[in-house]
Amino acid sequence: MFAERRNMFAAILAKNTSATRFLLARYLNSTTACKQYLALALECTRDMLQPTFSIRPALSVDAHGIIQLLSVLYSETEYLPLAPGDSIASPQELAARINIGNKSGSAPVFIAETQGTMVGVIFGSRGMTARTRHIMHVVVGVLQSHQGVGIGHGLMQALESLAATHHLHRMELAVHSGNTRAITLYRHMGYVQEGKKIQSVCIRNKYVDELIFAKLLQPSERPTADATAAATPDKRVVRQKKTA
Repeated sequence: MFAERRNMFAAILAKNTSATRFLLARYLNSTTACKQYLALALECTRDMLQPTFSIRPALSVDAHGIIQLLSVLYSETEYLPLAPGDSIASPQELAARINIGNKSGSAPVFIAETQGTMVGVIFGSRGMTARTRHIMHVVVGVLQSHQGVGIGHGLMQALESLAATHHLHRMELAVHSGNTRAITLYRHMGYVQEGKKIQSVCIRNKYVDELIFAKLLQPSERPTADATAAATPDKRVVRQKKTA
């Protein structure tokens, strides 16, 4: 009986027709029924909101798809480093970066997929000198149509886990002061605001501040040999468009 009612409420939540509203109204004639409805509705809603995405390390064959994803991200948000028209790396350049990153852990890339379609990406970039090799710089983007379901959180977790495996000590990133959704996520994941870059970005002829956030992964540990190894320069994934 419970399973039948649960299926009925799943259908009611999925549709908004006069017929389903009529059935719902009839069922809610009693206080007991109201309580049952609330419990069932909560369970059905929770099931509907279960993540349907997967996160994995990028492969060189993903380069073309990642570039297409970046093109969409740059066109729909002002919160990423580049704007529409800025130069993006070629598939060959990105594939080379992915190969290097997968071998050394110095430039990792993770992607989020739903039903085989890329919907999010995160880039890590390790410090390139002996004194900064313990730092991982982070840039993350998720399609607006797939935000709010945990993809950004999952991408950040994947990169943090890899960084911890390589005994890195510090994660850091910059975020536009108006990007409240991202700021909320970073704070929730334990990132702390350390500073502000005043008017560091120009968007639509208006200067915008950037906030600097960081998180210490292993605050009680001493540097390891891996964390202080000499840097190997990596080919950058993005090249800024030349200006006259």
